[in-house]
Amino acid sequence: MGAGRFGLLAVAFLGLMQGNAAAAGFADSVRHVFVTSRDSGRVSVIDSRDDTVIGTLDLGLVPSQLETTGDSGRLLALDGVSSRVAVVVLDSAAVGAVDLDFVPTRLAISGDGAQAVAASPESGRLVVIDLRRAEVVARDRRAPFRDVVAAGDRLVLAPDTGLDILDLATLRPLSHVPGRAYATLSRAPSTRMVYARALLEPLVAAVDVRAAKLAGEVATTAPRAYTNAIGITMLLPEAEEVAVLPASLKGGVRLKGEAGVTGIYSGWFDTVAFLPSAASRKVMVVDQPTASRGEDIVLGAVPGRGTVTPDGRKLYLPLTDTNRVAVIDAEKRVLSGYVALPERPSMALMARTFGICH
Repeated sequence: MGAGRFGLLAVAFLGLMQGNAAAAGFADSVRHVFVTSRDSGRVSVIDSRDDTVIGTLDLGLVPSQLETTGDSGRLLALDGVSSRVAVVVLDSAAVGAVDLDFVPTRLAISGDGAQAVAASPESGRLVVIDLRRAEVVARDRRAPFRDVVAAGDRLVLAPDTGLDILDLATLRPLSHVPGRAYATLSRAPSTRMVYARALLEPLVAAVDVRAAKLAGEVATTAPRAYTNAIGITMLLPEAEEVAVLPASLKGGVRLKGEAGVTGIYSGWFDTVAFLPSAASRKVMVVDQPTASRGEDIVLGAVPGRGTVTPDGRKLYLPLTDTNRVAVIDAEKRVLSGYVALPERPSMALMARTFGICH
């Protein structure tokens, strides 16, 4: 199905953005860090080689979600209040938009970066956007669901009756995993496993997406499950503890934790995990091989969503109540410096990153 059938797609490219760096594009996926602003649609682009701002993009909206398609070279954003999905072609720095007939609040990207799913869980609306042609190629309307995640070429939804597994490119139903209601979903790096946080019970379930069956459960009050870059270690941030356990969900240890953990980031060959806390305004450091706590990194500010460079050497953490991004040396496990920005940041993202713990 093409966009012409629906008559609902409007693509308007807004032209190249300012600066010499923008003229050459931002397609180097191992170099560029994209940092959104809390107060405008501007995105600052940082060169991770020397931690300098080399250009900006204007998305035309203040993003509530920002995603990249890896080596296929697209940056996507939505604001959750308009029907627009901003699409940046990174090799030219051209900014365009796909306008839908509903307000999307979630984005999910296929494993090959060729398609994006824009979704409204509250209304059950889904569309698939072919990012090479900037066309809506499939759509569906179903019962409301609470979360959605892409697992390779599969799309996993969380209605209140278990999990629905769809073909991501066509939205064709493939299977259903019956069970309880789940509130949040996250995936393993292999894309075979999805971890589902129960809505009404303190547990996380592991679901084998290919086999469409429950693979295990673990009791936890953590709001979301995180795995390290190779997917063999799971970290579950609870209010007062952090569970560090194998991805099999069996065994493991519990460490003293921090409240208000905003994400978990694995780095330096999966030897260290960083757990920023909005409540304590610091970063909890966990040594992965020994499952023990290291020395905390004091931020003195509220961390937002961050990103790790593809080589696992640096973690970039926006400090959302300042005009700075903190740069953490993952090998040395220290705060190495800051990048000054013109506005308060909200999120940082790279087209390629070390693992998916964010």
